[in-house]
Amino acid sequence: MNQIEYFGFNSIRNLKTILDNNDYKNIFLVTGENSYQSSGAEKALNRLLGRYNVSRFYGFSENPKIEDVLEGISHFRKKEHDLIITIGGGSVIDMAKLVNTLSHQIKNPIRYI
Repeated sequence: MNQIEYFGFNSIRNLKTILDNNDYKNIFLVTGENSYQSSGAEKALNRLLGRYNVSRFYGFSENPKIEDVLEGISHFRKKEHDLIITIGGGSVIDMAKLVNTLSHQIKNPIRYI
């Protein structure tokens, strides 16, 4: 997957353009457990993502452990995801990058780590 990053206030507005200009069906959404709702992102994304099949992954440690990464990879591999959307801070972004990179490897992810 190609990676594009948007940061800052109202950067979520870029998502509508991305979704409108592509043919995504299955979206893997990586978020913080509580910040996703408290930040208002959940409400905004529910409107944008209503027509997509979204798999949300959250509930991992603030500093993700290997078990968290393996769980994320397992969830990711259950479907052919077209897009990963990450809403959150450093640990959430790290988790999404790890899942994206390691889920496409042939060998056991631990060998790459």
